Amino acid sequence: MNAKLAFLSAIGVALTLGAGSAIANPVATDAIAQASEKDAVVTFSCDQVDGQPVTLASIDRSGSVESRPVLNWDDAYFTSAEETEQICQQVASKLQSYYDNGELAELTLVAEDVAGEPTVCLEQEQDSGCSEGRVLFSFSNVSNPQFALNNIMEPEDRTTQVLRGDFKARLGFGFLPF
Repeated sequence: MNAKLAFLSAIGVALTLGAGSAIANPVATDAIAQASEKDAVVTFSCDQVDGQPVTLASIDRSGSVESRPVLNWDDAYFTSAEETEQICQQVASKLQSYYDNGELAELTLVAEDVAGEPTVCLEQEQDSGCSEGRVLFSFSNVSNPQFALNNIMEPEDRTTQVLRGDFKARLGFGFLPF
């Protein structure tokens, strides 16, 4: 299996809609084994790709860097391009902090209204929903945060159409050394 395919397979994404139906991608065991190297450095960053901000997860193994987009930001969901860039930077910083504190073994993004605002947060425990301490960001120009979250995810991570109900994106970070 080539390194890029192993890396992408190791991300493993499951989308859960409504009553808990899930679709999971297998995690490549060779990628996990490679990621457990002590000298591996994990970073979350906000970079520009084709003129748009993208939150990336990267792992550096002795100078060999692999990166994978987590969220592809869209100015249409925010008040300005500057706000989109700021939120991308803030999300990368929050994800880095969660990772550095050992709180990112599984990343489950939840999109729902919190205090009347369309919000995306990290779910701490299964089916716990959003909590104030785990909010990643709020959309500005969105009436349906579930639809918007699905749209800013990587195309290959969109395994189902969002029609109604709660929306969760469970991203497996097995390729990162924990």
